[in-house]
Amino acid sequence: MQGKVQVQGGDVTRLAGGHVEVVQPNDLRIAARAEIQDDGSFALETIHAGKPLSGVRPGDYQVRIVLSDEDRGSRRRRGQVLAPRFTQYKTSGLTLQAPTDGTVCLTVSTR
Repeated sequence: MQGKVQVQGGDVTRLAGGHVEVVQPNDLRIAARAEIQDDGSFALETIHAGKPLSGVRPGDYQVRIVLSDEDRGSRRRRGQVLAPRFTQYKTSGLTLQAPTDGTVCLTVSTR
């Protein structure tokens, strides 16, 4: 599943290296993740039997954004890059449904 993250009032390149993570709310074992690219694009993969598989299983998913934690500077800039609510499944308000006929668009903000 292909998608793109957009940042209202911010720069999507600052999310590069972070991840989009999705989980089915009724079965937390069904999950997938993708690295966010410089242009905000991502391609979700599911890990099954220790191997990455392209795409996700059919169903409804909750979504969160996990920021890169490579250095102290990136941790300090976190609040300027993405509102904290988008880092938690329960508070992000982000959802997606699979399968879909196109690119999933996730809109986040700095506030």
